[in-house]
Amino acid sequence: MRLVLACLVVVTHAPTIARGEQAGVDFFNSALAAPLKFVLPAFFALSGFLVAGSMERCKSLAMFLMLRGIRIYPALVCEVLLSAFLVGPLVTSLPWKAYFFDPQFFRYLVNVTGHISYRLPGVFATAPKPDVVNGQLWTVPWELICYLCLSVLILLGLGHRRRLILWAIGAMILVAATTNSIEHGGFTVLVGHVWGLDLLVYFSAGVAFHLYRGELPWSWELFGMCVLAACILMFFVPGGQYLALFPTVYATVFLGTCSPRMVLPSGLADCSYGVYLYGYVIQQLVADQWAWSRTSALNVALALPLSIGAGLLSWHLFEKPVMRLLRPRLKAFEEKWPRRRRDRRNTVAGAHLGSD
Repeated sequence: MRLVLACLVVVTHAPTIARGEQAGVDFFNSALAAPLKFVLPAFFALSGFLVAGSMERCKSLAMFLMLRGIRIYPALVCEVLLSAFLVGPLVTSLPWKAYFFDPQFFRYLVNVTGHISYRLPGVFATAPKPDVVNGQLWTVPWELICYLCLSVLILLGLGHRRRLILWAIGAMILVAATTNSIEHGGFTVLVGHVWGLDLLVYFSAGVAFHLYRGELPWSWELFGMCVLAACILMFFVPGGQYLALFPTVYATVFLGTCSPRMVLPSGLADCSYGVYLYGYVIQQLVADQWAWSRTSALNVALALPLSIGAGLLSWHLFEKPVMRLLRPRLKAFEEKWPRRRRDRRNTVAGAHLGSD
């Protein structure tokens, strides 16, 4: 499911990258693109469901955050550095000295912190979607905000007070609907559009589904009804992305957990994050270097296999080794930390008893 969604992100970007901004807007407003409007909400809902599982397995908030960090940042850092130090120098229209000393180059490197900048000096300047190197990175800050909000709920006792997440979802919907209606010109425009705050709502709903998974009925019949309800609500009702929240999340989680017979190697799913990170820059390279490929279909046909290949290399050569190196050390630290605190308390208590 993660790999499918990552590949659909590549498909979603193709019209804009191959033919320009207006072509992308026209495509996204067409009936043909309607299913693709569910991609990012589904991505964040599935992320929330999976991250909630990680939350339950961790014995401390510190461990949870450190595991999230080693899953997100190493791959992000690698992708940013490769874009800046490999792709950029190869395709920039500037001399290398001007490229490497341009302030825009240094601003781009700040992407490794999650503070996003999309441009590198002279890179993709004549592409149909000019100047943008990694447009998909706009979701990274929202992913980090999701982890921050979940951490607050954990501190408030989410582990044993599940209703907290339901109250949080209600508050987030109210804030998101109000903010988006103000920023985008009224509540009636909120039809078939999903913005950053909405992704936070879908992530939280994914967490809720994990917490209540034992009480939810799971069936293909209910899945079908949820798909139908989500489509009607999302595309025909103002603010429908909020009304379609639970049907959309149910359908996403159901597909992600129904365990169909595998027809692809199981390890292929692990490259989904790499596909997401590298897909945009690879699509830009294809459109920039091969003008004959500037159609949506050709862009997907050429860039998608390359993106999957880049994702596999990223996973096997970098992400997996980093996680294999750091995860045992983090778990060992998690096991020792409570013991050290107990030993310290016992030492202090013993000292008091001795003085008495």
